[in-house]
Formats: sequence, C-alpha cells, structure tokens
Amino acid sequence: MLAPFLAKSGLDEELQRHLRHLILSHHGTAEFGAVRLPQTAEALALHFADNMDAKMAQCRDLFAQIPEGSCTPYQTTLGRALYRGPRTPETAPAKSRARGKAAPREEYLSLL
Repeated sequence: MLAPFLAKSGLDEELQRHLRHLILSHHGTAEFGAVRLPQTAEALALHFADNMDAKMAQCRDLFAQIPEGSCTPYQTTLGRALYRGPRTPETAPAKSRARGKAAPREEYLSLL
C-alpha cells in the first residue's frame, strides 16, 4: 500500500527504508502488532508517542464516565485503577497575555 507513494516521492532509498521501518515498528513489540522492533531513535520516539496517545485516549474515555474525585474500575490494560482528580483551576491572565498575546486554547492545556 505504501510502495506506490514512496516510488512517486522522489525520496532516496535510505529515507524510504526508514519511513517503512517507522510504520512497521510503531507498535513497539510483536505482542502489540509490530512487524519489527523499533531500531532507530526516531522509531523508538514514535512508538512511545503512539503508546502515550493511546493511554491518554483511554483515560479520556474512562474519565468521561465518572465524576471528579472518584476512581475508575481496575483497568487490566493499564495495570491499575485511575483517580480522576479535580481539574486545575484557571489562573489570572499571564503578563504575556496582557501585552496582546492570545491565551492558549483550553483544549491544548490538558492531555485529558
């Protein structure tokens, strides 16, 4: 599926090989579907980022079902129950915002 796109890309063969490796190894281990173990720094970083994203998505889904200040049931995939603590209260505007810079959008402030 990827081969036709790489063939048209004009990228050198070594970079094409690395892109294929990133895709084949991003799940990290054969147990989780990786065809290869990550063997470059970039592949390892991609695997950890993908893994963290999956865990945070699981947390968001779980926390949507419970109120603040309570715990989820035990999650076998995470090896623990999770506590949904209260969100950090919004603070007063920072000096940079007072100088005309826009405040960061709320959805960028939390992984959850």
